[in-house]
Amino acid sequence: MPALQKLAVESRIETWNLPQGVISQLFRDFAAGKPGHLSRVGLGTFIDSRHGSGRINARTSANAGGEDHLFYKAFPVHVVLIRATSANADGNGNLTVEREAPTLESLAIAMAARESGGIGIAQVERLAATHSLPPRQVQVPGVLVGCVLLAEKPEYNPPIFAEPDSAAFPGEIRVPVGQMARMMLNERKIIARRAAPELRPNAIVNPGIGIGIGIGIGIGIGMLEGVAAVAAEEHVMDLIMLTAEPGVIGGMPRFLGQVEQRTFSGAEALRRGQPALYVIERCVFGRHERGLELLEVAPGIDIQRDILALLPFTPPIERQPALYEPGDLG
Repeated sequence: MPALQKLAVESRIETWNLPQGVISQLFRDFAAGKPGHLSRVGLGTFIDSRHGSGRINARTSANAGGEDHLFYKAFPVHVVLIRATSANADGNGNLTVEREAPTLESLAIAMAARESGGIGIAQVERLAATHSLPPRQVQVPGVLVGCVLLAEKPEYNPPIFAEPDSAAFPGEIRVPVGQMARMMLNERKIIARRAAPELRPNAIVNPGIGIGIGIGIGIGIGMLEGVAAVAAEEHVMDLIMLTAEPGVIGGMPRFLGQVEQRTFSGAEALRRGQPALYVIERCVFGRHERGLELLEVAPGIDIQRDILALLPFTPPIERQPALYEPGDLG
């Protein structure tokens, strides 16, 4: 929503940028009348009060005793906007989602608004006769919906942002992987090719947004990108389980003294014993207690000229870097 983003960037409205999973839990907590949500999610990132509290404006946090936690304070929910497929024509608001891609937290946010004395506004693509909607398909009951708007044109109600309608989005069909365009060869594919072998059979993988994105797997033509695209090209999608959520990595491979926002905390991962690799088109770094350790170097890359001379820090090199092998780049 560009207009809403503009208001946030210009500080004309109060805005917080919180993790999607935390938001989901927050809505459920709001609906239950709880004072807020306590979580370890976001520690060491831009959500942490020590690094900005996830705010574009002010944000408050608190710690629990023992292990560090973040406290996400509850706030009143005055208006919620819900996208659905069908609603009763008599205006009682029962909503079904049979043609929606993700259903997300529609019921939870509607309940949160009701608990706060707010209103739920739904946009649908069609109206149904009174009492004709199958009860088991009702995602949000009408008592939680204050207003229903009918989208006048299909383009006013796309299934997902910036993508045309497709029967595959709600799972009505599954597009054969062979019909999907292969990822073009560029630096992003080189990075994806090197990162893809880190996937393990039976792994549950969240590829995030950007180079790793995999939302389009089995859904639509032209949406494949990054690690998930490479996995599809290599016919190993049946060996892993993909999940999708707004996530972490992407953009041009470069190192900065200070990033705009921290979306991943390497220090927190190291503290928890979680391995972390940083893959760019010319080399691979691993998280080390003294920073980023240089682990692999691509063929034809001069370590001093093409890596060390471009870094604002000196990475530890405890052993001869291995050969960076991105595999078949077709």
